[in-house]
Amino acid sequence: RSFTLVKQEHNEIICGLRGPTITNPLIEAMESPRTCISVSLLSALASSQHASMPVKIFEIDHVVIPSQSSYTGWKNRLKLGMTRMDSVIKFEEIHADVHSMLTVLGLEPTYHRCSNQGLFTAGRCAEIRSKGLAIGRLGEVNPEVLEKLGISFPVAMAELDVEAMMELLLR
Repeated sequence: RSFTLVKQEHNEIICGLRGPTITNPLIEAMESPRTCISVSLLSALASSQHASMPVKIFEIDHVVIPSQSSYTGWKNRLKLGMTRMDSVIKFEEIHADVHSMLTVLGLEPTYHRCSNQGLFTAGRCAEIRSKGLAIGRLGEVNPEVLEKLGISFPVAMAELDVEAMMELLLR
């Protein structure tokens, strides 16, 4: 399995989590495996600002997350990320996309106020749960984060835990 490598600073800014560090990276932009899928999506949006709007991107891939049960202290987790960039963004747009997908899968999502952890605009984010299990979060990306990444347009995004969703579907 291969991993997407990113700047450690981006893991911290976007994911709120410092990932494992590669001691001798070939280049600075490849010093840590990503700890959330949002890092790659926002990087792609930073390079897509001259595309016709809206820009919609999704990705399903593995990230690394902390794990006390692993000898390395990290484990792989399959995540799904969805983004939408436009001249005007509304929370309801990404919410509608996510809700439709989860409902079609039969997951009966509920939405709860989330702590923004710096990535999302306060009051414009939600934790997604199904049958009491957290399966993701969505919201409007904080303008300060977008500025640090060189993104000029507003962005809404969602990140879902595919493995948690599969666990619920297989119950």
